[in-house]
Amino acid sequence: FAQGSVITFTWQNKEDWPVEQVSENVFDILGYSTEEFLDGSISYASLIYPEDLDRVMAEVTDCSKSGAQNFIHEPYRLLSKEGEIIWVHESTMIVRDFKGNITHYLGYLVVITELINVKDKAIENHKQLDLIIEGAELSTWDWDVVTGKLLRNDRLAEMLGYTADEFELDISAWDALIHPDDRVAVTQAAMKSLEGNPPLYSMEYRLRCKSGKWHWVHGIGKVFYRNEKGDPLRALGIHIDINKQKETELQLVAAKNAAESANKVKSTFLSNMSHELRTPLNAILGYTQIFEDDKSLNVEQQNGVKVIHQAGEHLLMLINDILDISKIEAEKMELVPTEIQLSEFIHGIIGIITIRADRKDITFIYEPDEQLPVAIEADALRLRQVILNLLSNAVKFTQHGHCTLRVQTQAVAKNRSLLTITVEDSGVGIAAEMLEHVFEPFQQTGDRLQYSEGSGLGLSISRKLIQLMGSDIELISPVNKNPAAKEGGGSRFSFTIEVPVVDMINSSDVLHNTQRISKIAKDTEDAVPPHDIIEKLTQLIIIGDVNGLNEETEKLSGVDSGKYRLFCEQVEQMVDDLRLTELEEFLALHKKASAP
Repeated sequence: FAQGSVITFTWQNKEDWPVEQVSENVFDILGYSTEEFLDGSISYASLIYPEDLDRVMAEVTDCSKSGAQNFIHEPYRLLSKEGEIIWVHESTMIVRDFKGNITHYLGYLVVITELINVKDKAIENHKQLDLIIEGAELSTWDWDVVTGKLLRNDRLAEMLGYTADEFELDISAWDALIHPDDRVAVTQAAMKSLEGNPPLYSMEYRLRCKSGKWHWVHGIGKVFYRNEKGDPLRALGIHIDINKQKETELQLVAAKNAAESANKVKSTFLSNMSHELRTPLNAILGYTQIFEDDKSLNVEQQNGVKVIHQAGEHLLMLINDILDISKIEAEKMELVPTEIQLSEFIHGIIGIITIRADRKDITFIYEPDEQLPVAIEADALRLRQVILNLLSNAVKFTQHGHCTLRVQTQAVAKNRSLLTITVEDSGVGIAAEMLEHVFEPFQQTGDRLQYSEGSGLGLSISRKLIQLMGSDIELISPVNKNPAAKEGGGSRFSFTIEVPVVDMINSSDVLHNTQRISKIAKDTEDAVPPHDIIEKLTQLIIIGDVNGLNEETEKLSGVDSGKYRLFCEQVEQMVDDLRLTELEEFLALHKKASAP
């Protein structure tokens, strides 16, 4: 004992228990020497922690009177010379003389300070865990799998409206509380967890309250004890109250359904209204074109007809834009990828923009890569819509200088490339603080306001369409910090999308990179229908005969093994969108190319 954490003492049965013998290691443990105990400098009673002294003395007195030969104290504390608390567990033998009087007490004290500290720490941790469980309003459960007995704290009873006395459960009674629609799933999950696959049990389900209402809980648990065969013996876990969360979810679902219903009504209304508006607009625009060619009208009347025509075109564009933005916001816009002959696709766009640039005496520049794909897969309608919008804006907001279209590709994998479209102009430019606002609906910024002709939705729609394609539109403005005379700082819009591609070809074999491309039709005259056909289509536009246009393009698309297929598709698309001004420009361009 002298070398271990055990101290041996021999005390006299006198006041304060004078020490007659003590082991040498007392100095290492309590800091006092054996001499200090043996010469009476320090009494053993004075070392006992004050709060424990009365109990220790009472235990000695009671055991001494009982005639016992030995006894064991409850653990108590001693104070070392440095004031440190030392916990001991004492076992004492009583020594009597021949008359039976007690003369000495022989004892050994086991130092259990570390054990007590561990125990106190465990108790403290347990208290902290209890506080956490209480604060989080968790219900705990302990299931004896063999007997079916289920222990739990009082939180679950409170959750379901019971008192603790009313809520004595075994596993069968518990099963009866589960909502019938949830019971099978809960049972299956519990059985799989008992088998250890998966080891963690986690289920959301409903329990019946005392009031008869249903309360949502999230049960989580695990088997912690198994026998040597691996059979489950004991599982422990918690229940989390998720009733408010579920009620909120149900409210959100109801709100979502209501919003979707309202959005559906809005979409239906817009669709119906667009049809109702397009039909009379078609007639109005057709007749204004007839009146524009009527030489009997005086100047004032002709100006009035032009105003009506421009207002009708503007209203038609606004209807189309509102429909597009509504579809995108309602997440009803779906891309329809098709194979696009890239060169012909770009030609069609350039043909329209070239006429607009010529009217304003703006230089239009096309800069393609030397190598371009023969064909790509993308939504032709939406891609054309975006590029035309960017180019139309470039022409609209440029009064002097140029408008440039760049088409670039970069291979990223077999049969896949990045297609980059860049539109740059020498127009008025956009102030730095307004760069992001131009993509917001109904926005026109700064100096661009004086050139505003559209709905203010074009850039917003274009950006959302490119985002649907997995990318975004980037904007830099101004581009030129030192612009030429009469030119502005300019803007550069660009986007890059990944597309499937067909074999590459040299773009110079198909389209020459020129400063002016007013001769675009000549380069593609083999795809231009005869002059009389184009003239017929033009007359159908003038009288507003949409059905006649559709019939003529359908017949034309089957001529010469589909030679004019691309031309017909472009016409049909503009007819479907009632973009009659664009269609008129398109036909005027090709009429020049097909002139005899």
